[in-house]
Amino acid sequence: MSEGLQRIPITKLKPGQYVVDISQQLGHIKVASSGRVKSQHDINEMIAKGIVAVTVDLGEENQHVEEDNFAFQDTFGQVKFAIEIESAKEATTKLTEVLTDSFNKIRTNDLFDVNALHFAAMEFIASIYRNMAPALAIVRTTYYPDFQVGHALRCAAYFAAMLRKMKWSPQEAQNWVMGALLHDIGKLSMDAGIQNPNNKEITPKQRAENEFVVSEHVKRGVEIATTVGSLTKDTLQVIEMHHERLDGSGYPSGAKLTDLNDAMRIFCIVNEFDVLTRVAAGGKPLGVLQAYRKLMKLDKEFDNDMLQRFIHNIGVYPPGTLVLLKSGKVGLVLDNSGNHLRPNIKLIYNANMAHHIKPKIYDLSVQLNEEIEGVYYGNKRGIFAENYL
Repeated sequence: MSEGLQRIPITKLKPGQYVVDISQQLGHIKVASSGRVKSQHDINEMIAKGIVAVTVDLGEENQHVEEDNFAFQDTFGQVKFAIEIESAKEATTKLTEVLTDSFNKIRTNDLFDVNALHFAAMEFIASIYRNMAPALAIVRTTYYPDFQVGHALRCAAYFAAMLRKMKWSPQEAQNWVMGALLHDIGKLSMDAGIQNPNNKEITPKQRAENEFVVSEHVKRGVEIATTVGSLTKDTLQVIEMHHERLDGSGYPSGAKLTDLNDAMRIFCIVNEFDVLTRVAAGGKPLGVLQAYRKLMKLDKEFDNDMLQRFIHNIGVYPPGTLVLLKSGKVGLVLDNSGNHLRPNIKLIYNANMAHHIKPKIYDLSVQLNEEIEGVYYGNKRGIFAENYL
């Protein structure tokens, strides 16, 4: 490397430094022009797009010369599942660690590190923008002991996937996805039955009592977020408005929100969908199709156009779903972006013979002799999908 040039991790880059090239990345970015980084926002944008390290010219640091600002061209499209999965695992693991630590600090009335959460979220968003399927498969198949952590991660993944589909830039999505991660922080200081609605130790009486006070979590969440002081208005809006409804049947304001922005219209659907498919209300959670049907019946509460977009993007068999084929074989849905009814799957089990098989990638859009019969509930048989990613 030439004298004066130094390769540094993106986390060490500072405003004012002169970037010559990108030396390590997770996505597919090309330098459009070398130049000086003007602000932390530029650095955040690079992190969100998967840039890991850059080459800087130390000899240019103190030169007060008019030059072009650093710029890059975003050329990443759909990165293949097999290529993105390891980066998605790394990003999800890091975000889970930071989010868990943040939630535990909130539970003890301690301040959490917003910057650490922000940077972890940006790596997570960057992975989803390269290919949403790996991160979705991971968060949908992983068991999270802390219900609130799991709910926040899944909501963030669905939300980022939808913003990507609607062609929002990663930097536009960042603060909204932060809101998804923090939308229920008001519950963290409330009763255990509110924090984990699937808690089997909660009596019917306690559950009924919780219904009267659960709405308080929005007010508490806003108070916590305001105390933190460094969260944006977009993030705060998600915390404050995720239970509002178009027809005024929501809370806390109960106002008819026909002018609700697109991001909130999407997130209200995302939040309700995850609750329907994860909370055992009256027995067991709903399946994906059942949840879609229920949401479609609530067309006065939720934006039907946004719901249709959500269904089309996430699919009938979302990444991370175990499916039973007509042959009796069981597969894990990896990527459904090509064909929702004939996704790319990994065969892992033979239900007819009741034994595991050597994992094999199987593209149903090509293998037309097979088709999906329905969802397969493997946990009852000791088949944990997360082990096959």
